[in-house]
Amino acid sequence: MDGSPGTAGKAPGTTGGATGTTGGAAPGASGRAPVGEAASLPVPGRADPLRVWFVREGGGGYALCSAARCVPAAPGAAGGLASGGSVVAYGPAPGQAALVTARTLSGEPVAGTFHRPPGAPMAVWTVTYAADAGVRRVEVCDALGRVLARVDTVQAEPRAR
Repeated sequence: MDGSPGTAGKAPGTTGGATGTTGGAAPGASGRAPVGEAASLPVPGRADPLRVWFVREGGGGYALCSAARCVPAAPGAAGGLASGGSVVAYGPAPGQAALVTARTLSGEPVAGTFHRPPGAPMAVWTVTYAADAGVRRVEVCDALGRVLARVDTVQAEPRAR
């Protein structure tokens, strides 16, 4: 866990360095060694970030894990963390992903961002929104606006205090 910046090849709208990545991750919920470095996702109102990382699944696929659980690294998969009045939704981003947006129940867009941990097999998208706004869906799109992945439900784990 060297905490190195890891900003090589960083695309616009991504994070790296102290707020975006850290050295290797503990196996946590998965019990398996991480592939690449962990991403440290900012959580509003909290000093400690949400750490997520990829692990290899049987059959050559990947899963995206946090200390609480793992979700398949497949289009439409997502996790979430509720903290105070906010929810941080996250999921695996396909290679061509350039834009991530959530739509609240009232139709308002909430822009997200991408985190590209060094050595990880893919990026991680995040969208942070007010818990009382509710989200109808999250869409991950390519640079031309084509939908690559759609998430209709985000299961947010409550943040341990």
